[in-house]
This record gives sequence, C-alpha cells and structure tokens, in this order.
Amino acid sequence: MLAQSAKRAGLTPVVIDLFGDRDTGELALAVHVVNTLAVTALAPVVAALSARYNIAMVVCGSGLETHPESLLFLNEHLPVYGNPPLVWRRLQDKREFFRVLGSLRITYPETRFIPPKTTANWLTKPFQGEGGRNISFCNNEIAAQRHNIGGMLDDRSQNTVYWQCHQVGVPMSVLFLSDQQRTQIIGFNRQWTTTTSK
Repeated sequence: MLAQSAKRAGLTPVVIDLFGDRDTGELALAVHVVNTLAVTALAPVVAALSARYNIAMVVCGSGLETHPESLLFLNEHLPVYGNPPLVWRRLQDKREFFRVLGSLRITYPETRFIPPKTTANWLTKPFQGEGGRNISFCNNEIAAQRHNIGGMLDDRSQNTVYWQCHQVGVPMSVLFLSDQQRTQIIGFNRQWTTTTSK
C-alpha cells in the first residue's frame, strides 16, 4: 500500500520489507527482504541502499512498534516523514496512553497495571505490541509465573505486560491519516483472530 501511494505521488519507492510480496516488487525499484526489523538487520541494508540510490525520505510502515531502536536509527540517518520516534514511544507508554484517553473522555475497557484479583475475563497484553501479537486470556498460572507473592510486579514483567478486561463483540480497527489540524479516515477493518503457536 505504501509503495502504491508513493508511485501515485510520482515517487520511486525502494522498499525494505519482511515479506517481499509480488505486488510490492512490481511497484518498487528495489525490494530488500529482511527477517527482522531490529536495527542490527536494518542498519547494513539502509547503508547499502543509501549508497546505491538517492533516498530522499523514509516512510515507516507497521511492524516497527516493537523496535524503537530502529526508529531512532532511521531518524538519525535519513529524513523520516511522519511521526517522530518520541510520538511512537509515547504510544508504547501504556500508562500515559490510557491517561490521555481518559483526559479526552475516550472510553476504553478497564485496564490495570497490576494483576487483577481474579483472572477470569481478563486479557494479558504486551506494552510493546502490534497486530494483536502476544495477547492472551489471563489465568492464575500465568499470573503466578509473572508476579511475586502479594501481587507485586517482578522486574521482568514491570513494563512488559498489562491487563485489560475482555470485551465481547466484533474486533475492528480504523485506518486514518492525520496531521495537527486534520484527520481523514481511509477505511475500516474487521479483524480475523486466530490462535498462534509460540
């Protein structure tokens, strides 16, 4: 989708991607497939592409939510269009995120940062997550593994997971573009959920 938008804008896209789909390859001048978006994998690819092509700007797609170090790297080495790393970091700070939602009177499911007394009907979610990965129903065994006696967060889970009350309904999302003055909705997505093996 990003490559197609770039072509429509009269640009010539060079893509770094996890999949390298055929349609992306047909649109882009070059597609380099990586197996992770971690900075250790991105850095040499960015250096090679920058040496070969005159890269005027970078637009980040999905998947970088769990790699803040990669966003910082890109922002330091190339002109990045869109949200700066600080905005991405604030979105991953779930305490701040839900505080802002509350201040704007935007409703959201009950959310906790310490384990609930009963784990029935609660989800465990990662602080840094994307695409619904690593979201699971909570249970007493999981809670016991992640926390010390007395409900205190241990060092490993203290800023890695939080709890949210499960809501019955159809999971959906909205895709939109926005700047500081305007917001334009592009489309609505009905999400297909499935259990994945770890």
